[in-house]
Amino acid sequence: DNDPHVICAVAGLFVDERKYPKARKWYNRAVTLDDKIGDVWAAYYAFELSHGEDEHQKDVVTRCSGADPKYGELWCSISKDPANRKLEKKELLDRAARKLIEIQESANKVA
Repeated sequence: DNDPHVICAVAGLFVDERKYPKARKWYNRAVTLDDKIGDVWAAYYAFELSHGEDEHQKDVVTRCSGADPKYGELWCSISKDPANRKLEKKELLDRAARKLIEIQESANKVA
């Protein structure tokens, strides 16, 4: 009920159903519950890159930078990579989101 990962997964289901305003609301709920999980921020930003407007994308980047996320499997793999050590949060967010988009596209090709 209050797990950001579950809320994020539900948001993804709304994206699949093309209910973008509802998905945005659920992604926002997920990052509000725990703003330290970078994977949730990356999923939210990936959604905005694919389906959102520039204004929404900038809002997610600003809020993520302020939240300073530290957790998440994908987030940690990118943020702790020595090649990325000097990157700002917005650049880490962009890399994580694009990696998620890449993973989703490759999964769609297989399915």
